[in-house]
Amino acid sequence: MNKNRIESYKENLNKLLQKEEGYFIIFEDIRTNKFVQFQASTKAKQLLFDVPTREQVLSREQIEKLNNLLVFECDSVELFSGKDPFEVSFIDKTEYAAEIIERIFLEVFNLPNEYTLTITLDSFVG
Repeated sequence: MNKNRIESYKENLNKLLQKEEGYFIIFEDIRTNKFVQFQASTKAKQLLFDVPTREQVLSREQIEKLNNLLVFECDSVELFSGKDPFEVSFIDKTEYAAEIIERIFLEVFNLPNEYTLTITLDSFVG
């Protein structure tokens, strides 16, 4: 795991939490276009995470790895859906969410440790 990348994830998730409602962030691998995305509820310090599986054509094995990675027993993390898309809520857990992102890119998407990302922070509102 790349600590600099994890720190970048954490910083960007914190930026998202400082925005008003209606913003989202997408972390995407440049080479494969595999991605994860978040919305935020700033009042609740809640990150709403989802991974579209059909759109990214994940194998059954990748979906099982994702499911195993996202099944939590923690008060501040809640799995909303184990189907397409996978949806998870992180409450006040940006560091943990950042580590999960890194693990998804490495362990689920099977990317090399040197993968390169684009980060898009944008709004649904016109």
